[in-house]
This record gives sequence, structure tokens and C-alpha cells, in this order.
Amino acid sequence: MHYKNGREARNGDKVVIVPEWPKDSEGNSIGLPVVGILYDAVAGNDYCNGRIAVTSTVDPCPNLKECLRPEDAIRVSKVGFDRNPKDELLCREIAFAYLSLQDFKKATGQFQSCIVLCDDSNEKRAEKSELAMNLSSAYAGMGDAQSRDAWKMKARDWAPKGSPAYKFFYPDKQ
Repeated sequence: MHYKNGREARNGDKVVIVPEWPKDSEGNSIGLPVVGILYDAVAGNDYCNGRIAVTSTVDPCPNLKECLRPEDAIRVSKVGFDRNPKDELLCREIAFAYLSLQDFKKATGQFQSCIVLCDDSNEKRAEKSELAMNLSSAYAGMGDAQSRDAWKMKARDWAPKGSPAYKFFYPDKQ
């Protein structure tokens, strides 16, 4: 994989993309430059390959001593979750880490375990709704449209009025 100037492209590179589209009436590019980090690019293809994680001046500035890679977060969170198997936060962190690693099978199982931990209070129904949305994303990643749609409908049904999920499903309602 190579950039326009012939330099080797690698996941993790900071890049600037100047889109050729849209064009003005004279055929000149009027696309605005975008700065970001290249990821998910696959060797052997220079076209429509990979994604750009857009960066900005207001991105969070992390203390790297507080950051972990997803696989390390899973390992650490599992130790805590084994000690306290009703800790919804640790359960959720493990599920999100699996999702970010695109380990959709483990993510679906973990999200389902987290949903079971939530009761039917409005606060927990909002959490269940958000977990179900993420679970539907994991099923989408597996190519299972039927399960994706079923969990999306559960997310809609669980979303209490006023919650972010409710506003997502019913943008015209207060």
C-alpha cells in the first residue's frame, strides 16, 4: 500500500487527505483537507482502503499512564470482574474492548452478560438500551442482520423517555 507520492502507507500513520470531490463548475477540487490517523488499511490495495480517524485540536489529551490497549484492558478488567461478577461497569468495559478488537463473538456474549446484570429501573433500562445498541453493532460486524435488527428493536423498547437512546429512536418526540 502506498500514498500518492509513492511512500509506503502504514496503519497508524498521521495523514492528510485532500479529497478530489466535490468539484466546482470549472472542474477544480473544492474538497476540504482532513487530518487523521490511518487504520484498518489492508496490504495489496491502494484504493478505497482503510479508514481515517479524524483528529482535531479539541481531542482529549490523555495521560498515557492511564491508557491501555484493548487486549490489556480485557485482561485487567477480567481480574476485577472475576472478583465482583455483578460489576456492570467492568462487564461493559470488557464488552467494549472486544468490540474495538472486532472480536464480535466474544463481544456479543459479553454484552448479553452485561444486559442480564441490569434491572428494570429507568436508569438501568437506559443502560440496557445502550448495551443492546452496541450488541446490535457486534451482530452487524458478524453479518447477522436478523440478530442485529432484533437487538436494535430491544434497544428501542428499553429506552426510557428522555434518555439518549430514546432521543435517537424518537428524534421528533420530547
